[in-house]
Amino acid sequence: MSSTFFAYLASRSKNKGVIILCSAISILILSILGGLRHPDLAVDVHVYAYPSFNEALRYSNFLDYLIKRNATIFSELGYQSLCYLSSRISDHPNFSLFMYQLVTVTGVYVGAYRHRKKISCPMIIFIFSFMLYIQTYMIIRQAMACAVIFMGLNHLEEKRYLRFLMYGLLACSFHNSAILFAAYFIFVHMLMASDVVVKNSEYRIIIYMAVVLGMYMARPIIMSIVYSIPSLAKYRYYFETASGLGYTLTETNTSSKLAALVQIFAFFLYGRNAKKVFVPEGGGGANFFLFNILFVFAYKNFVGIVANRLMLYIEWANVIALAALPKFVKEKHLKLIVLALLVAYVLLYYYRSIVLVAVHTISHYHRPHPYRSIL
Repeated sequence: MSSTFFAYLASRSKNKGVIILCSAISILILSILGGLRHPDLAVDVHVYAYPSFNEALRYSNFLDYLIKRNATIFSELGYQSLCYLSSRISDHPNFSLFMYQLVTVTGVYVGAYRHRKKISCPMIIFIFSFMLYIQTYMIIRQAMACAVIFMGLNHLEEKRYLRFLMYGLLACSFHNSAILFAAYFIFVHMLMASDVVVKNSEYRIIIYMAVVLGMYMARPIIMSIVYSIPSLAKYRYYFETASGLGYTLTETNTSSKLAALVQIFAFFLYGRNAKKVFVPEGGGGANFFLFNILFVFAYKNFVGIVANRLMLYIEWANVIALAALPKFVKEKHLKLIVLALLVAYVLLYYYRSIVLVAVHTISHYHRPHPYRSIL
């Protein structure tokens, strides 16, 4: 809340010095919070964050460190450089965590600031704060890559594809997956911004339905790829433990899908107004965000837990869509949506417990239930 408050002060001020000061405080609050985590928490901190930092401490020459790490252009040089720089400034590992978080939060803040004329910058910071836990304790490299992609997203909306691709290459220096999603973003935006799709709603609906059906068929295809490539063996666990039913029953993921459905409803209801918010000249920006919202919903629903890691780039694009809802949805409808979300979330929170009680009751009377073992 304090970080959002200072972002709000920065957005309201016309004094450049005040804007810079309040923005810096807003960024530092979340960055310091990320750096003060307990060292025993999180897997990725132990897998690569602390080991990389401790190894960097042993080298006085940056090139020697890169040689030891077998660094190439595809070995995330941005992350390696930041790790080494952190070790030169302080020998405390938590300082490196602060630096990683500083890059992430700064990227988000710059991306939010670049959308300030269309969408509330403090609102984007507020929504991002709810994503801070997973991006602070896990997926450290990918969080930095996501932030860089987010920082250059405005260039994509303005159809400056080459500039956006440069941000994609920079993001790739923190996590290799970024370049794939930068290419995906460009392809989808060009498709959804075409005159055919913008002017013909039936084509838009066909594309959306194709995504849903495609994701339904994607799981066995992706699993076959994962099992055929030895270097992808580490991802087998995600697919083996991710059943569609089990994934749907988790409260957090269910509420996330609920928010995505609300956004889809709002876009369909106010498609024309949404275009004015995202792209002033109406270049299909609303279509781009709606497509990504649906893609996330479909992918998570049918592919499984691994989507939490792979779909982060698209979810960040949807942060803008969620923050923009108050801009183009009528106030009375917005109140209704918020009320429906609150009621639905309370019900969904207790959904799993209700199902378990029902199964227990059924089993008490010796009536077999087909989903008992799964639940």
